[in-house]
Amino acid sequence: MTKPDRTDIKISFAPLQGFSDYIYRCVYAELFPGVDEFYIPYITLQNDKTIKKSHLREIEPENNKGINAIPQVLAGSSEEFIFLAQLLEEKGYSEINLNLGCPYPMVAKRGKGSGLLPTPHKIRELLENSIPILHSSISIKMRAGYFESNEFLKVLEILNEFPLKKVIFHPRTGKQLYKEEADISLFQEALNCSRHPLSYNGDIFTKLDYKEFKKQYPDLNDFMIGRGILSNPFLPAEIKKIEIEGNKTDLLHQFHNRLFEKHLAYLEGDSHLLHKMLAFWEYFPHSFHPSYKVYKLIKKAKSRQKYMDAVQEIFRSYSLIS
Repeated sequence: MTKPDRTDIKISFAPLQGFSDYIYRCVYAELFPGVDEFYIPYITLQNDKTIKKSHLREIEPENNKGINAIPQVLAGSSEEFIFLAQLLEEKGYSEINLNLGCPYPMVAKRGKGSGLLPTPHKIRELLENSIPILHSSISIKMRAGYFESNEFLKVLEILNEFPLKKVIFHPRTGKQLYKEEADISLFQEALNCSRHPLSYNGDIFTKLDYKEFKKQYPDLNDFMIGRGILSNPFLPAEIKKIEIEGNKTDLLHQFHNRLFEKHLAYLEGDSHLLHKMLAFWEYFPHSFHPSYKVYKLIKKAKSRQKYMDAVQEIFRSYSLIS
């Protein structure tokens, strides 16, 4: 049981390919308070102009029941964006997020995600051709640039020309991936030149990170958090000062078990199941002390039974970081 959210802070769960799938989103929403919006990891067209079945599964309305889900599109042209956005509109979505942030080279080199940021004229063309046709509202998730951290300035000038719901800003370049610290001074520059509401995304892993950010930007109340929630599912509640009643260790154990059971129902074979759950534990050990021992214990598990034995040992013997 939890007490009601008593703040005006808005927290969105970032779209993280391979992690925040529909099973994770829905199970998380059942157990943990504090997240207002769940962004669905991007859908895109493959080289043969088809959409992966796994992407289609993510956007099915029945797989997002009970949560405020916002789909994200990765596209390099207006034709792609319109095709995918109209598909999403047919499924009942009223807001669509355009990805201008994905940093991975195989995406960026195709002129998608953060790879679009060095060519702002292409972004203008995409929006000019798309917005008059679409009925949904459009938001943008972007990085500071791909090659250089000042590329966002020209991009924001263009975004100012269009009726967007908001811009989610991550102050790293695509080339940086997730290395080095996010440069929050770039966020101030974005605030100075954007006509749209801004949401901040980047390196908020703890309540202390949030407090330090708020010292510099006390009026900002819109945040997108990804890896911080994967590492500590209680983080949104901690930020919003929502009191969670009951035993936190038991709640985390319940969270894990529900994820395990639901993935077990559709993944074929133990190897696929263990691969999925090991990815989950890339972040989850950060909830425990000492985290390196927890991760080491999980990595040794090479069968389903050994994995479950390791999980039982972790929740029995290791304490949560307070």
